[in-house]
Amino acid sequence: MKPVDGEMVERAFFCIRPQFFDKYREILDALKNAGLHIPSYSTVWLTAEDIMVMYGHEKPSPYFDAVTHFMTRDMSVVGIVEGDNIVYRLVAATGESHIPSENNSATIRAKFGSEKPLLHAGVNFYLNPVHRSSTYEEAAREVAHYRNTIEGRPIERIVADMVRQLYIDRNLTCVYQHHIERVVAIADDLATTQNANRLVVIYAALLHDIASLQSGNKEGHGDAGASKASVILHQLGCNSATIERVANCIRSHSSSANSHGISVEAQILRSADGIANLSYAPLLFYFAYGRKSLDFDAGLDTVRRKVERSFAKVAPFAIDQARPLYDRWQTILN
Repeated sequence: MKPVDGEMVERAFFCIRPQFFDKYREILDALKNAGLHIPSYSTVWLTAEDIMVMYGHEKPSPYFDAVTHFMTRDMSVVGIVEGDNIVYRLVAATGESHIPSENNSATIRAKFGSEKPLLHAGVNFYLNPVHRSSTYEEAAREVAHYRNTIEGRPIERIVADMVRQLYIDRNLTCVYQHHIERVVAIADDLATTQNANRLVVIYAALLHDIASLQSGNKEGHGDAGASKASVILHQLGCNSATIERVANCIRSHSSSANSHGISVEAQILRSADGIANLSYAPLLFYFAYGRKSLDFDAGLDTVRRKVERSFAKVAPFAIDQARPLYDRWQTILN
């Protein structure tokens, strides 16, 4: 409990799970209609560290791996409720059992949950919509974690957590480490030297390949990525002007896109993408021979064309950074 206006106020934590993100407003209303005051809530992509705070007591069991898997799939809404006897009231409003049908039909878990469990590594994960503190000990731990590490978490950090997890899920951690992180770092530096909008550049750098990552198809991934990035940033509360600028960057970042008259932020993304491609040879060969399984000559031709396209994307203000990398590629390929 913490004092508010001189009085001790009890607080507890709740989390609307990713599978129910599209219903989070209805669930928040249901919590409020149950007489629960919600002073703060946040949209966030949960990390393994967040899950440990909520479910660490389950770690010895197979359930922990299942809950970590399903709780890091998409956006969640997490927050706190406060008031007298708050843990008891929160449990009563949501339902005592993790299995939806075992709760009173008026509870949130019964109303919004599903009886069809998800299966992960042989473990059933029941689709009840809300995790919540069930004891005051849990409430103290979870509320402290929310206040200290989730509330006010920068959108930049949330997007990075999300993108990293998506690459991990697809066994493409190497691509995140050696391409996405490089693009972000290069773009960040260029944003400083070119006096550009840093947040626009960072959001675009993190999300520029989001469509091809999820679909596995590079064709049209600029336009598709712009749409997906817009949805994600809207969910996180970005303003419309920022979202549109990020979308324009992603829309024009591919080598086939028209780059005439694009913003400095879009030029930075194109340049950072190109320089990142040129800076780490193993990744280009990995895509040609590992992912596409091309024969020797076809793979070499694919890499050579990728190098040329990447260098052609670089804006004049970044050409000095790209030139030595391009020249090294000429030595390798010729």
